[in-house]
Amino acid sequence: MIHLWQITSILITLLTVFYLSTKISRSKKFQFILLRDNRFGAIDGLRGYLALGVFIHHFIITWYWKTQGIWQQHEDSYIQNLGKVGVAVFFMITGLLFTQKLLKDTGNIRWLRLYVSRIFRIYPLYIFALLFITVLAFYETNFIINTDTLQLLKNYVRWMLFQGTKINGFEHTELIIAEVYWTLRYEWLFYLILPMLAFILKLNRSISLSLIAICFFFFIEPVIFAKINSKYFILFAVGGCTAYLSQKLNENHTFFRHYLWSYISLTSLILSLTSAEFLSVVQLVYITIFFIPIALGNDLFGVLSLTGSKVLGEISYSIYLLHGIALYILFTILPFADLSFFTYEEYIISMPFVACIVVIISTLTFLNVELPSMKYGKKLIK
Repeated sequence: MIHLWQITSILITLLTVFYLSTKISRSKKFQFILLRDNRFGAIDGLRGYLALGVFIHHFIITWYWKTQGIWQQHEDSYIQNLGKVGVAVFFMITGLLFTQKLLKDTGNIRWLRLYVSRIFRIYPLYIFALLFITVLAFYETNFIINTDTLQLLKNYVRWMLFQGTKINGFEHTELIIAEVYWTLRYEWLFYLILPMLAFILKLNRSISLSLIAICFFFFIEPVIFAKINSKYFILFAVGGCTAYLSQKLNENHTFFRHYLWSYISLTSLILSLTSAEFLSVVQLVYITIFFIPIALGNDLFGVLSLTGSKVLGEISYSIYLLHGIALYILFTILPFADLSFFTYEEYIISMPFVACIVVIISTLTFLNVELPSMKYGKKLIK
């Protein structure tokens, strides 16, 4: 069921956050966005809104968790899909960007440099988040050691492999971060098979059609192994196909930048958000139709090209990874935020304010954790 007041609160949240990010963009520390070339066009502006979709999804789920004691899917498809569709498009973006790199630099890729850059892009903020998870888990267990040292070390190894588990026996450890770490398993699996993909593209690009067919088969007939669901492979494949299409059309092609494609893309997004079954064939088609025009330069009536959108894109990893911690501290740790004293409507009204807190925190972590780590990684591999 679609509630108008709920939709209104979501729209106000997006507008408020965009206003805040526009103000942030005027800081000298974000001037590099204006100075650099337009790397990936509208994709840069899209990331932030995808991360905000995941935040909104978990913000609403948090209400039910704190009032009903269960972390579960929301009954409204569009609320559930705000997070899931956002993740699906993130996977497509990864497939797009790295396949573009393979198509452009096949045979000349410095693999050590690529993997070092990925490590310094993903792990520093992840470790920063894990430190907060540790402190909160020990706080919830009264700072009493409830497990032996060896088991604790094993648990941290699992966390470093994006598996997630209890820390110090705290039952809700994974919910502190809203369980978002799971997507990083797929990201790293994709990174690890890049050399194989590069070899196939160099040897015979027609073989890649077989890979796409295999991905589609495991999409229709999914297999789960070691917490990896083969259903998600098709999303990286869609991104890869889009990269190939981009190469064939060439970067200066303007066909998909026409405003009619903005209407088509937004309509497809709405249809994907209202789909009852996540990652059905029909929803996959909707998400793909939404994604391709943006990947090929359509900025949705100019919104994705605005500086505020690009700032949100820059801090999107922090928004994605840290919003769960912010929600946990606000609505579990702080005593004045007992949700049993609020109605659902009153809680929803607070969404724009909480979103702004998340954006401010994410801005600080981007500038003080992510950016220095990326710069150090680049220096290391020169």
